[in-house]
Amino acid sequence: REEMHKSIVKKLQQFDEEFYYDDCKFSVNCEIKNDLITKTIKRTFNLRSLNDTYTLKNFKLIKLSYTKQQSIQALVLSELKVNGQIIDLDDKSKIKKDVIVTSEQSKSCGYDTTEEYYYVDELKLSANEDTTIELNYITTVPYKDNAFACRVGYPCKKFLLEFTLDAQSSNNYTLASHSFGFIDDAAEHVHNASRSQVKVEFNNWIFNSDGAVVVISKK
Repeated sequence: REEMHKSIVKKLQQFDEEFYYDDCKFSVNCEIKNDLITKTIKRTFNLRSLNDTYTLKNFKLIKLSYTKQQSIQALVLSELKVNGQIIDLDDKSKIKKDVIVTSEQSKSCGYDTTEEYYYVDELKLSANEDTTIELNYITTVPYKDNAFACRVGYPCKKFLLEFTLDAQSSNNYTLASHSFGFIDDAAEHVHNASRSQVKVEFNNWIFNSDGAVVVISKK
C-alpha cells in the first residue's frame, strides 16, 4: 500500500507542468510485408494550459529509436497541422529535426539511432480552448521490432489508441496489447481487441509514460 501511495504521489507531481493533453488520439494502420512492418500513424493532440495562458516552444512531436537499415527510411513525416493550418515541413523556423546518439537504454534494445521532430514555433495555449496539433507520419522497421509503444509525455485527461492490421497482414499475424496507468484505471479502461484490431481507451487521467503497447505476432 505504501509503495502504491508513493507511485501515485510521484505521478501527481507531474502537474508541475504548465500544460496538459485535454485529449490524445492515436490511429495506426499497419502492414507487414517482406519482413518489414510499416505503420501509417495519425496523432491528434488537444493541448491546454493549466493556468490562464501559456506560451509553449520546442514541443516534441515525435521520437523514434530504430536500427538503421540500408534502403529503408525508418521515419517519414508527411503532414503537420496546427489549429487546422498546414505547416510547411521544410520551414526550419517551425520544424526542427534531430538525429541524436541513442541512449544506453535504447542501445540495450538493439537500436543505434534516435530521431526526433520538434515544433519550434510558439504555441499559445489557453485554459479554456484547445490548441490542436494533427500529425501524420509513416514508420518502417524490421519485423523483429514488433512492439509499438504508445505512451504520453504529459498529463492526459482522455486517451485513445486504435491499431489495425490491414486485411492481408491479418491473415498471418495477430495483435496483443497491454495498458499502463493507475492500477484501477489500467484494469477498468475500455479495451476492445480482435486478432486484427486493438482499441485502448482511458476516460480518466493518465500521466507521463502511461499508455499502451501493442505486440504483433505470427499466427
